[in-house]
Amino acid sequence: MLSLPLTLPAGALLDHGQVSLDEMLGDLGGVWFSFDSALAEIEDGAIATLRARVGTMRARRTEANTGNGRLGRFNGADVLETRPRENCGFVLTERIDCALIGLICVFASPTGAAETIACVDSRKGDSALVLVERGGTITLTDRNASAVASVAAQPGMQAVFATIAPDQIALIGPEAPAVTANLPGSFQPGPCDVFMACRRGRAGLHNTLGDLRLAEVICLPNMDICQPDAAQLRDTVRAYVEKVFGHGV
Repeated sequence: MLSLPLTLPAGALLDHGQVSLDEMLGDLGGVWFSFDSALAEIEDGAIATLRARVGTMRARRTEANTGNGRLGRFNGADVLETRPRENCGFVLTERIDCALIGLICVFASPTGAAETIACVDSRKGDSALVLVERGGTITLTDRNASAVASVAAQPGMQAVFATIAPDQIALIGPEAPAVTANLPGSFQPGPCDVFMACRRGRAGLHNTLGDLRLAEVICLPNMDICQPDAAQLRDTVRAYVEKVFGHGV
């Protein structure tokens, strides 16, 4: 089992064919961020930086997040608690170099208006892809809504799986099969920025910032998390969510 310099919640050490979630992600080269007090550096009550639970990367608050990103609680576990129209977001301190990327986000939307959950931006034109929840629908699209993949959200904490590739996007919701959309130029292979709970670092776009409880963000470079052969990993993530957060996957 992968040895980590912190105490994992019980749900992270699931027995799924003798392979734990942290070990699975480590073997795949994944980067797992948890909004957990054990991983966060707190300044004046707000999260300043967050170290990865699996992987060596860190995340920092964006320039527009001036102490807005704070820890809250959901069913007894730590989460990032955001407020509408305030940038409470974070960005990885290093860009991820990949040909495509799989993304797993674990979140809750108490009011059905979480808005931006995450954003992957290869910084080549308008090639940023955003994951959004609004009105009970989870959507993966680009900033221009050129093509859309959508699934239904569920009440409570849930896991959503997204794949972003150069010509296609894919999305799997809590209980739905993969939904795909063709989007040429949606992602340019190479280094990309990953934002959490916002779609860019500078001020503005207030209408894209909602009421979100973000628990986990997992990045999987060069892996299509929506393919059938990734089903075991998806099931392990769902089991982790159910055990740690009590209900709703």
